[in-house]
Amino acid sequence: MLGFIIMFLVISSLMGDQTGTRNLLRGLFTFLAVMYGFRIVLYTGFHLLPMIIIIWAVMNIAVPFVRGFVSSFQKGE
Repeated sequence: MLGFIIMFLVISSLMGDQTGTRNLLRGLFTFLAVMYGFRIVLYTGFHLLPMIIIIWAVMNIAVPFVRGFVSSFQKGE
């Protein structure tokens, strides 16, 4: 996860606050989120309770953080 955050910071600092950069970061974040989500589903299998807990944590903790992070790139428009 630390490498993921460092990668985002490096890309955003090298490429500046351009529309292409925002689209690249948005696409990269979506791709990684889908891959991590797929990996979580594969590891949990049919155990429903851990899946419910993970979904609750993502919806109530991670989504507001990601919305704030993404909105910081959209202020320049």
